[in-house]
Amino acid sequence: MLKVILFAFMENGYESLRKIEKLCKTDIRFMWLLQDNPPPSHSTIGNFMNNVLNRKIDEIFADINSYIFTVENVDLNHVYIDGTKIEANANKYSWVWKKSCEKNRLKVFARITELLGEMNEKISSFCVKFGIREEYAIEYLEQIQQQYVKLCGFDP
Repeated sequence: MLKVILFAFMENGYESLRKIEKLCKTDIRFMWLLQDNPPPSHSTIGNFMNNVLNRKIDEIFADINSYIFTVENVDLNHVYIDGTKIEANANKYSWVWKKSCEKNRLKVFARITELLGEMNEKISSFCVKFGIREEYAIEYLEQIQQQYVKLCGFDP
């Protein structure tokens, strides 16, 4: 019964008890999950959810999570809650916005160069000058930011 309920909610989100009952009678996947048991009525499903699952849901959640973490080796350092999907097999269509990204990247580098020019004018009295490049690494920009904060003496 737990497999049927979890599968119904996994497939369609929140489901009504009558719809789960109907799926158990008509959908072959649900019939397979029932393993030749008769399809339960909506009241049976409701009683199971209210009486059995209601008290044990925290334990079930903990068991499922421990299974996923130990057996499937899932790493919690990379969790996406915004709907991001990562393709397992990249193909020629996996990076659709490549040209746009490259064009915007060059625009960002040009804007950084402008800002560094302005910063160099402001800190010229300290006899310090930041190097201007065609492309910038994040580490280099972080170093520039730290030095600029120290020179100007303000809290970012």
